[in-house]
Amino acid sequence: MANTPIMPPKSDILHTDPHCRPLLRLRQLAEEITSALERNDFDIVGRATALLPSIMEQCRQIEPSFVQRHEEVRLFAYETHQMLTQCDETLQSAMADVATELRRLRLAHKNREWVQQQEYAVVGKRLDTSR
Repeated sequence: MANTPIMPPKSDILHTDPHCRPLLRLRQLAEEITSALERNDFDIVGRATALLPSIMEQCRQIEPSFVQRHEEVRLFAYETHQMLTQCDETLQSAMADVATELRRLRLAHKNREWVQQQEYAVVGKRLDTSR
């Protein structure tokens, strides 16, 4: 037990300092977006992303020197940035998939219309109905 390193307790600055409230809210939104993307709930994704600009503006108000002085805050902000970047990549991929499917459906619709417009000659025997 004597050789067990004792880690200093983590600072609870993220939950006690009012400067961190926008970062906490941003993380909460990032987690909600991630969860909604996993469920394919794009309504929630849209609602949550609509809140991002105001939260981002609040985050810009945080003094850079405050973030630089607190390693925990800097790491928290970096991890949140990574989460949002992953969400963006997931959305970009989903949009590309939807665009591909729409192109396929449009082409199928166009082909169906073309086939329906074609006039085909009736081939077969004529029945003599005069008898």
